[in-house]
This record gives sequence, structure tokens and C-alpha cells, in this order.
Amino acid sequence: MGKSLSVIKRQRQNDKKQLMNRFYKERIKKTKKAIRKLMEEKAGKEELMKAYSLYTSALDKAVKKNIIHLNNSSRKKSRMNTIIKNFVLGSAS
Repeated sequence: MGKSLSVIKRQRQNDKKQLMNRFYKERIKKTKKAIRKLMEEKAGKEELMKAYSLYTSALDKAVKKNIIHLNNSSRKKSRMNTIIKNFVLGSAS
């Protein structure tokens, strides 16, 4: 690592950003995992929609902080919505 003050400061900033990025990405993964777990447990529609709401909220916050791209978030939401819809319709009939 360099010895100049600007290099040291830049490294501190990068480390801090890395921690925050990891936090938001892990939150997305945990909420997605929670939805999958609810599906395995054959949870009701209301519980799934509540979990989906938390998932979309986590994605939106990551987009707001420029951690993931808006299109990436939209794609993830759309795919999860389709999975939940198929699960609810499949278990209803």
C-alpha cells in the first residue's frame, strides 16, 4: 500500500464501502432465503406476501444506495413474483 495520505484515506473509504455493500447484499440473500423457506413449509399467501414485501424493500434500498442496478433489482423482483404466483396458484388447486 502507498504511503501518501490520499492513498491511505482512499483505502479506508473503500473498506467502509465494502462493508456496507456486503451488508445490503446479505440482507437481500437472507430475505430471499426466508421466502424459499416459507415455500418449503407450505406457508399461506399472506405470509409469503409479507416476506416478498421485505424482499422488495431490501432490493429498493440497495438500488437507492447504488449497490445494485435498477434493472437488476427489477429482474429479481419479477422472477420472485413469478415464483410466488406459481406457488400460490399451484397450491390452491
